[in-house]
Amino acid sequence: RNRVWTLEMVCRALRPFTMVWGANTDVGKTLISAGMCRTAGAGTRYLKPAQTGYPPDSDAETVRRLAALPERHLEVETLHAWRDPVSPHLAARREGWSVDDDALAAGIEGWLRGRAA
Repeated sequence: RNRVWTLEMVCRALRPFTMVWGANTDVGKTLISAGMCRTAGAGTRYLKPAQTGYPPDSDAETVRRLAALPERHLEVETLHAWRDPVSPHLAARREGWSVDDDALAAGIEGWLRGRAA
């Protein structure tokens, strides 16, 4: 039989974590993430591993604002951020520091382990 899945059902089924990927900028990743966080409710965590154009353009803070959950119900964090609003590899080159793939993966893994239920 066909089953209709609501966003709430998808969020609950995919816990403990869900990754949102998109092939470009301005394709709706942050908006979708905020909706998923709002639907998941209390105890939700959002991680932005790498952000450019920061701090004025903070996806984590945009998710917090759009999810409209009490601060105690939604944890948001950005691991690595560059000020220049360009691709991460270009921002890293321009600002003189970068994060290699292994360090980025280790940071994400550490963040997840530190918050495991």
